Amino acid sequence: MFTTVLPQYHASHKAFVDPFISFIKDDPRLRQCFRGHKKATFILTQDEAKGIYGGALLVKERMDVVRRNLGKGMAYFIPKTGEIWTCTVYIQAKINDYILQYDSLCASFYRQLYGKLIEFGMKEGTTYLWMILLPVEYLSTEHLGFWPYVFQVRPQDSLDGLFHGILSLTINPSKLHQT
Repeated sequence: MFTTVLPQYHASHKAFVDPFISFIKDDPRLRQCFRGHKKATFILTQDEAKGIYGGALLVKERMDVVRRNLGKGMAYFIPKTGEIWTCTVYIQAKINDYILQYDSLCASFYRQLYGKLIEFGMKEGTTYLWMILLPVEYLSTEHLGFWPYVFQVRPQDSLDGLFHGILSLTINPSKLHQT
């Protein structure tokens, strides 16, 4: 079950939010991208029995910040407001009896999180998110979660070694991967 934590409630959900903030601060590339984490909305879950913790951090950014990292390919996605929601995701799994089911737990996590991101987009009036992910998270969202990216700069092609992409919140990912 995912919980949405708005910026004004960070303090009352400190134990839930702080591990995610530590994850951001521990990686200099993410720390640079998400300096505004104090104004972030978090969508988080914690399943102690299965040893799963994670979710998403979402921050609204000005387009000039985004443009510096992605260049001209973003022009199509620039909203009239000049701002875009940026997002990163994180999952942590502890070694326990469920670790043998890791791929299936992660796939479920990413599918459920994508559903929550769609709900967030509907609430905020956006149909896409600018994703900034560590390479392992990008691979997991694409291969385990089947997330529908409509624009991508892969880690090996980006200046910071991170994945940058536009995640559609309107495309049904299950229809993209039917054979």
